[in-house]
Amino acid sequence: MSWSRKALWRLCAAVRRPILLRRSYARFCAVGCSTDDLAELDRVDGSLLKRLEYLTRHLTGSNLAMPAVRVYCFGSRVTPQDVRDTFVLPDGSLAAGLCSAEQRIVVARFNEQVPLGRVLTHELGHAVLAGLTDRFPYPPSIAEGYAEFLCSLVWPSAVHRVSCPVPDKIVAPAACVAGPCFSVAELLEQGQPIEPGTSYPPGFHSHSAWLVDFLGGFGQPPETVRERLLGALWHDNVRDPHEVYAWILAACCCSPAELERRYRDFHRRLR
Repeated sequence: MSWSRKALWRLCAAVRRPILLRRSYARFCAVGCSTDDLAELDRVDGSLLKRLEYLTRHLTGSNLAMPAVRVYCFGSRVTPQDVRDTFVLPDGSLAAGLCSAEQRIVVARFNEQVPLGRVLTHELGHAVLAGLTDRFPYPPSIAEGYAEFLCSLVWPSAVHRVSCPVPDKIVAPAACVAGPCFSVAELLEQGQPIEPGTSYPPGFHSHSAWLVDFLGGFGQPPETVRERLLGALWHDNVRDPHEVYAWILAACCCSPAELERRYRDFHRRLR
């Protein structure tokens, strides 16, 4: 990084003005970032976008142009109180990031709980999937599952390993937390829009990622059920969670009892 670029970043951070970093299909706007914040953002943007672009195209089977996305990153100089109205969740806690698919805007904040790279991957995953599939209304368990699955591939953690559909054959683990095992049908039932003032049940995001991981075990790459699901639901206009469940059963060539048994066994191996 050149001295002049470092000096510009320090100046922008000091006066709390936004700066723009254009990378591929995303334009980053950094607000209230310290020098360390900007260095971290610079580390994650290039490789993240290239990897995310390949993975989302691979999973959707889309040849559409990548949608332009604007990303606002609020740095450590911005206090939680400054952005509370933007990031507040129904339970009163603050989200690390949010996505508006209609406006193609992602907002993320630096915090100690979740690395910025994972926040951006999850939220950009939502934005890109929505853009490539014309904002198709997937059940939240599917949409959240793929966003979390992308996180596990781009930003691995050391829990369990799944096959990563990228050219260099990197193997990446998916997220895992303790908790009861939802059935596939129960996860898809969470696909109904949640009421204002409520939030998803504990473990919903992790279990949704496990479901996406699990579906990669049916069929042969690059045509596993996981890799066919998003494009097939979109092209066939399959929206209702019950219809999605029927599609999965047919694609996996399983009865409901066999699918649920295999998913329970899959979940046990993660614990």
